[in-house]
Amino acid sequence: MAGRKPTPLQLINNKQKRDTKATLQAKEDAIPNHCPLPRYVPEYMSQEAKDIWHKMTAIYRKMEKDTPILGAIDAGSLEIYCNAKALYNYLTKELEDNKSKLSLIERDILLKQINIQVRIINSCREALLLDPVSRARINVIQAKQKDKDVTNDMDEMSKLLNGD
Repeated sequence: MAGRKPTPLQLINNKQKRDTKATLQAKEDAIPNHCPLPRYVPEYMSQEAKDIWHKMTAIYRKMEKDTPILGAIDAGSLEIYCNAKALYNYLTKELEDNKSKLSLIERDILLKQINIQVRIINSCREALLLDPVSRARINVIQAKQKDKDVTNDMDEMSKLLNGD
């Protein structure tokens, strides 16, 4: 049979390989704390994307009083989402305003660009708690930790997403 043979039990020194309370605590202390979502908006974003960023981060900060929801690692997803949402809004407005002036080819190009932005937006949804499943998941986690209902903050997120 191929592979490595197991080490005989007599040769294993369990006193050196055992995790004690002190070593477990040291391992836990070595894990970095949660890095919060950055307060700055990337400079190269359009004004509409910056506005979306500010609205989203305000709601996330209000939701994460004790439990962190998004961190610095999620800033990239939020940035991609804001840029895609701003471009989507611009393209749909352009299509509505110039519907009668555009040729079929120009309209087709706009619709393809809109579909690309929709795919990008949908790819960021779960990471940013923008779909019902992920919002329910974080709602359950926060309710277990705080023993209270946090649906008011989720309602604000729903209003933002629906454009109310």
